[in-house]
Amino acid sequence: MKKEIEIMWRGNLPLSAVEWEFDTTAEVVFSRETEEKIKDFWGKAVKQYPSMYDGTLLCVQGIECQPEKITLKIGHIPFSVVHYHYENKKPLTVTNGSLGFQAKIYNPARTHLLIGQRVSTSDYKPGYTTIPGGIFEKKDLQGTIAEACIREIIEETAIEVKTETFRLLTIYREDHKVAIGLLIEVEAKKEIAVTKNESLTIPGNEEWEKQELAWYPTSKLMELKGKPLLEGLAITLNEKQ
Repeated sequence: MKKEIEIMWRGNLPLSAVEWEFDTTAEVVFSRETEEKIKDFWGKAVKQYPSMYDGTLLCVQGIECQPEKITLKIGHIPFSVVHYHYENKKPLTVTNGSLGFQAKIYNPARTHLLIGQRVSTSDYKPGYTTIPGGIFEKKDLQGTIAEACIREIIEETAIEVKTETFRLLTIYREDHKVAIGLLIEVEAKKEIAVTKNESLTIPGNEEWEKQELAWYPTSKLMELKGKPLLEGLAITLNEKQ
């Protein structure tokens, strides 16, 4: 597994047992010098990637883990700040990190896992093989974590999932300690028409190479070892060893 991944919690809980508490005053503040560096960095980044926008992301400022419940203490942070710290390999020392997730989406028989390859033109980890996921934004606080995950999953894959099968498997810190990730699993609503050892390519969105995803046989997952992998898939393969 990559050295950047730090496992903060490992278990198996219904995603409904994970809650977030938002503090409206919990905004990350930096020194004037750092703010100027971020402003200059972001200006250059937008010139290179005009489609980038400075959205308001959720950040984890504390995690309370109990046997049957996990509470995430949430604040907010501009994307430009996260991007600056990631690109410059600077940990977010005043907070645990921006909050995102990666989802292991299985078919109901659990013989296949939905996997894709990020486009080679992406500004973030181009060409990496990964499972679907997303970053939580301030607007997601209007609902539950599961509802936010469903929104991202539909945007990236157009796959409908069984909400009652959502589970939280791992909480990890990665990307130079800039981000907190939730590794979850869930089952698709519909079975797929492939045999156990075959893969099936399905339409995805513009984030995926050739705008395609694939139902990949779980029996062949270890064949992905050695490829550039995002965190959720790297954790999964490491646990299979």
